[in-house]
Amino acid sequence: AHPPVSPPGAEIDVPRAADRAEAGGGCGAPCACEDLVLDGGVLHVARIDSGSDTESSCSSSSSTSRCTSRFSDSSGSPCGAEGAGASMVHDDPLATIRSRNNTDVSRASRATGVALQWLYNHRQWVSRARGTTRDLVSSTLESPHWMQMVHEGAKAAEAAKSGTPMPQRLLDGSYVTARYWGIRRTQVHEMFDACKRDSKWDDQDSVATFVQKFVRPATEGTGMGLALYLNQENPQEVTLMVSHAWSENAKDFFDDFLANTYEHEVAYICFLSNYQGTPDEIDQQLGNDINQSPFTQVIRNKACERMLVIPNEVLRKNGQGLYSRLWCDWEIKVAADAGLPIHVPVRNTVDHLLGREGRSSAHARCGNPDLPMNKDEVLIREAIEHMPAETGRSHAMGVCLVALCTSYAPTAMMFLDLPDADAAWGWLVAFLAGVAIGVGVASVLSTCMRPIRRNGYDVLDKVIKTAARGLYSHRRLRARTDMVSMCAFGLGCGVCDIIIHKIFKGGPINVPLRLREGGGFGLLFFGMLDVNKFGPWTGSFIMPATRKWACTAILFVCFLGAIILDYSVLGTDYEDSNGISAGLGWMVGFFIITCWTRKYRYAGGWLFMIVVMCLALKFDVCMWREIMIVLLGMGAVQVRSDWGCFNSLVLFGTEFVALAGLFALSKYGGGTLCVGKVP
Repeated sequence: AHPPVSPPGAEIDVPRAADRAEAGGGCGAPCACEDLVLDGGVLHVARIDSGSDTESSCSSSSSTSRCTSRFSDSSGSPCGAEGAGASMVHDDPLATIRSRNNTDVSRASRATGVALQWLYNHRQWVSRARGTTRDLVSSTLESPHWMQMVHEGAKAAEAAKSGTPMPQRLLDGSYVTARYWGIRRTQVHEMFDACKRDSKWDDQDSVATFVQKFVRPATEGTGMGLALYLNQENPQEVTLMVSHAWSENAKDFFDDFLANTYEHEVAYICFLSNYQGTPDEIDQQLGNDINQSPFTQVIRNKACERMLVIPNEVLRKNGQGLYSRLWCDWEIKVAADAGLPIHVPVRNTVDHLLGREGRSSAHARCGNPDLPMNKDEVLIREAIEHMPAETGRSHAMGVCLVALCTSYAPTAMMFLDLPDADAAWGWLVAFLAGVAIGVGVASVLSTCMRPIRRNGYDVLDKVIKTAARGLYSHRRLRARTDMVSMCAFGLGCGVCDIIIHKIFKGGPINVPLRLREGGGFGLLFFGMLDVNKFGPWTGSFIMPATRKWACTAILFVCFLGAIILDYSVLGTDYEDSNGISAGLGWMVGFFIITCWTRKYRYAGGWLFMIVVMCLALKFDVCMWREIMIVLLGMGAVQVRSDWGCFNSLVLFGTEFVALAGLFALSKYGGGTLCVGKVP
């Protein structure tokens, strides 16, 4: 289950500098290092043995030391010599890329090395406080991020004994799971440019041929994919999942990838991220559980922000389409379930996606279509048939169901004869109970009804076609996870509100009312801090950091502006405003953002919500919070453009009845439903 201890093409572990110094070997003792080199036009890894004619320097790390030799190039001049030409020069561009990627880590290591040397020289002093010197050095050098990654990798390696996917292994023995098999966009760009300059490059090569020419020779025997091999010192956590097929033209793939990605993104590209070893080694990486495969781990990881789909002309011309490849079907199915934005920016016709022959994912295959189903195909088909994909509609309906339950649950206080002192607690408990009921019902319907309502492949075909139209290009909220996180964030803000009032105002505090008000502002902050989390109401997924911060600034300005306007013009004291002015300003901010991003259908939805909330303000409706929740819940469903005319009328009628009921209850329900002002 373990890769070779000393694979060709990688640095090898040597004794620590301090250990060898104590043994009398010193840092100049002969050792061996390996690096990528270009031999005869083919990238491969060569071992450089250091001896009396080779200068060598050793650097210690938290668990190993590596010998880095400075050797002579083909001209006979030392590559590591001081002065001109001091940097090591390779014809192999991938070695240069890796060296550049680890520059920041090397700089940090210099500063850390001084402290480590002192610890070794005075280890008898510090060993009393921390056991052994080795433990102390390890805890000093390893960051929490690194320690978490290593811990997860160790657990995955242990679980792999039972058939789960095997993580890749670094040269120091640490295991790394698939979520850290990422490669930065700049690395892909540099690699692409370098390989195009190589004599072996051919513009007509497919991705499969590119792997045989460049990727496999560079990583053979290492047990690591090229992405992890280039980032051994600092494995990159994936933020972008790339779905494609190996039959496509390699040049076209890299051009499409670079044209549709951002500088800060870290991509999972299967032929660069997975180790391209023997069939048995590849099979170990995939494992026997499709729900824990590397592709699934990456997509379901919270750090993954979106999925980029890159169809190709080769599969269109032969009438198959990208989703004739069952692994691609599985990737988009998992992304749809996770609510991940799915972007298909190029070649998004039905012919490119589903092909001319059958036009259905039901005909997709793994491997050679002329052979019987292999293990991967059996696992994927069982998963798709057992649990069809979550559609955008089902996600929106789950959010709507939670909103309706949450808004109407507090009306149960009408049937309870609660004293004024307990009314606030009653409202809060009923509100939280409504959230729990809504999430529970949505989960039951999703888990129990989804497998029996329709064919899994028909649902997947619908997801593919809808994604091609851009309706999956934004983040979709899931009732079972995202709605719960949103409520938890709101409660946390409510607790902070209580603490702030206690510190700066003192005196008695009405805890339930402060939780309600602080939690309400927290829900507004939830959307302001990351506008992409409100994808169901904006229809956008904003990637550039400057635009995201601009959206946050717009929301904060509108939010604060509405509060100031309410206080200065209308003369409403902040403590008595109950947040309705802040909510209106927040809605105006989202209206501006949807107009800016040219999502006019969504802008119309926000305009409708603003009008209804203004009516609630004019008629002094005390249940405006419940009305706002209904507007958001129904709005997440109605703004979708894939509803038919009949369904749209039914949804509008449902929203009208729900809003009318809240207006009526607020007017005729007496003071029971109006909890009162904030003290």
